[in-house]
Amino acid sequence: LRFCPGVRLDGEHVIARRGGVILHTDRLFDVVSLHVHKGDLDLASGNLHTHGSLQVQGDVREGGKATADGNVHITGAVFNAIVEAGASVQIEQGILGDQGQITAQDDIVCRHATSAQLRAGHKITIGDQATHCRMLAESIQALKGRGTVFGGQLRCLASIEIGTAGTATGAVTLLSAGDLLEEHAELAPLAAESARLDRAAVRGM
Repeated sequence: LRFCPGVRLDGEHVIARRGGVILHTDRLFDVVSLHVHKGDLDLASGNLHTHGSLQVQGDVREGGKATADGNVHITGAVFNAIVEAGASVQIEQGILGDQGQITAQDDIVCRHATSAQLRAGHKITIGDQATHCRMLAESIQALKGRGTVFGGQLRCLASIEIGTAGTATGAVTLLSAGDLLEEHAELAPLAAESARLDRAAVRGM
């Protein structure tokens, strides 16, 4: 654990060197500034980038981009927009749209996601359900709420924990553990479709 310039060690205590909010990951501990944007982030407000952490008190609308060196906290939803964090991303509502891209060096936490791309350096946690998303992380978890993931791809380095995968109607849902290589990602949907056709042929016989 690396102690950054915003803090200092005093025996067993960590003392803040400056005012701000705590930034704590598995790798570092710091106190950084917090920029608060009141309302939605959209074309009228323009894109936001801050050194420190960022809170958007509203939605991130289509075409918008919110980035921060620290944490990013969205109190609303993300609609076909980009959110990037040097630490963690927390979205209290959902991520919607195939242009939605969420990237975090540490964790991503959201309530639900649809047709979006999520990439986390550590863990992705879905609070309810995800549909037709592409997720990459060290671990992925969807155990609360409906705990359902269907369609799309879940690729992780260590573990996937979900309540329900796929649907009764056969929505192709790829779960892959121990492999995050991009070239394998291109082959995985083909392998999944081939396996589905094989199962259909057996049922037909």
